[in-house]
Amino acid sequence: MKQIIFVLSIAMAVLSLYLSLTLAFEAYLQRTIFLGFTLVLIFLTKPAIKGRPRLSFWALDLPLAMLAAIPVIYASYEHFDLILRIGESTQYDFAMGLTLFLLVLEATRRAVGWPLVILALILITYCFFGRHFPSFLAHGGYSLLELIEINYMSLQGILGVMIGVVADFVIIFIIFGAFLEKCGAIKKFSDLSQSLMGWQIGGPAKGAVVASGLMGSLSGSSAANVVTTGSFTIPLMKKVGYSATFAGAVEAAASTGGQIMPPIMGASAFVIMGILGMSYLGVCKAALLPSVFYFFSVWVCIHYTSKKMGFKGLPKKDLPPIFSSFLKAGLMIIPAALILVVLVIGYSPNLAGFYAVASVIVISFVQRETRLNLRSIFSALSDGSLKVLNISIVCATAGIIVSSFLITGLGMRISTIVGSVATYNVYIALILAAIASIILGMGMPTVGAYIIVAVLSAPALIDLGFSPIATHMFVFYFAILCNVTPPVALAAYAAAPIAGGDTDPWKLGLKAFSFTFASFVIPFVFITNKALLLDAPIYQILYAVLAISIGILSLNIAIIGYSFKTCSALERFLYLLASCFLFMNNLLTDIVGFCMVAFLYILERREVIFSKKLSFFKKSETKNN
Repeated sequence: MKQIIFVLSIAMAVLSLYLSLTLAFEAYLQRTIFLGFTLVLIFLTKPAIKGRPRLSFWALDLPLAMLAAIPVIYASYEHFDLILRIGESTQYDFAMGLTLFLLVLEATRRAVGWPLVILALILITYCFFGRHFPSFLAHGGYSLLELIEINYMSLQGILGVMIGVVADFVIIFIIFGAFLEKCGAIKKFSDLSQSLMGWQIGGPAKGAVVASGLMGSLSGSSAANVVTTGSFTIPLMKKVGYSATFAGAVEAAASTGGQIMPPIMGASAFVIMGILGMSYLGVCKAALLPSVFYFFSVWVCIHYTSKKMGFKGLPKKDLPPIFSSFLKAGLMIIPAALILVVLVIGYSPNLAGFYAVASVIVISFVQRETRLNLRSIFSALSDGSLKVLNISIVCATAGIIVSSFLITGLGMRISTIVGSVATYNVYIALILAAIASIILGMGMPTVGAYIIVAVLSAPALIDLGFSPIATHMFVFYFAILCNVTPPVALAAYAAAPIAGGDTDPWKLGLKAFSFTFASFVIPFVFITNKALLLDAPIYQILYAVLAISIGILSLNIAIIGYSFKTCSALERFLYLLASCFLFMNNLLTDIVGFCMVAFLYILERREVIFSKKLSFFKKSETKNN
């Protein structure tokens, strides 16, 4: 079975790379074959009976894998005629479509659990019995045949834009990340980050943030990133004295932020590009400052918490040499830089991904420890295909959800409800959308979380007048933050076993939540301030960066209760109030906020300077005596 999985996953990766270079298949055929590989591999790798893998394989998994190939082969053979037969489908079309429909739901249950399947079943029920709902939700109703035609015989359901983006772009960049891992990029990025930051206050924790942010952008899951980079960063933080809870929380917060960081954004950049129909570089530009603010917030929390706890940096002699670390890690950064160069020239993202994969293979031969042999190349291809399975099946089921919204008009009805709420206060609508995004994103891979909230929450906010890119970045940001939001906090649960067997995931999740608390404010700022999405004159962008940075600094000092010394309750309140003024995007409130922070800074520094002078005079008096 392992050999079959290995061969199939390699075939899936090789075909995807070939199509990224040649574009040999039209959309329906490519998506159908890609979905076929996904279904077969999920049934073979995720047994239905977990405690009895051999029984499960022969009784359920292998038969379902073979069954999944039938509608795919049929659709591949009939793909020129299937789309033309919508409305006049044959019995064979219906039988094949129903089979694929049910197999997609079962594969989704195995891959990501029941929540997404239940949501899909609720919407399917709504499609069937629309005429029996209250008037503001009622519609004419759709038959099973009509649903199957939309989802199997068109590019609007299961085989819609969502899985098309995964088949076109996402799998290429996940294969790229798998090749980087095989070259030892995680260890090299970790060494570079420690050599740059390890000597600072809280240096090992700050280094973990940099390393996890670099790799997290390539990973399609916050939890998966925690497991890969956390195996290096968490033990190092514990070694210098940080508690297991603190070390795990830093890794969970940093790995979650990697999903928001361009250029890959956990592969979500390509999905946003596909949904909005904008350029890839446009998505990266809009995501840049929000992601920088996220990591700046985590960095500030680590810095002041470390000062409060009395942790200093590591001696420079104990850190990897900067030059050699930069040289080794720099070679691994070249393929990522090549992606941006190819995109700027004007080539497509899938071609940029192909060149990036090819460049990793070539660059790996520069150093002995990174050199890839034939076995490691095949292993990277297999790993890339297996890592994309969860994302692709989520996107297939998301296609069912999206088609249900489109044909029933449910999206318009939700927009109307949110619009009526916004007549009282637009921020109430934003808060409701944020809460919905966090709840809907719980337990989902990055791409799946974004797709769900983009369908359910984004249209209502766009109808209120917010720009499409700002709206989608808003819901995407909150869908990712659910990874550090208790009670689910998947990134925290992934970090707990690495931090130590007795580490409480709940406490770790609360600590990670405290590190990212300021990040929950950032989306409310950039959705109303285009400068933070780099859509404004340069002077407005620079001013907004200054105001929001000081606001984040002030808010985190209020949360931690320490800057140059332990803050009193009044000082913490004033810092909190100053941050609120700075987040309001108003010149008058900004001036008040700047003045408050300056006053508090001078007050605290005056006390520090006074204490130093006092200690100096005491030492002089002691010497004279």
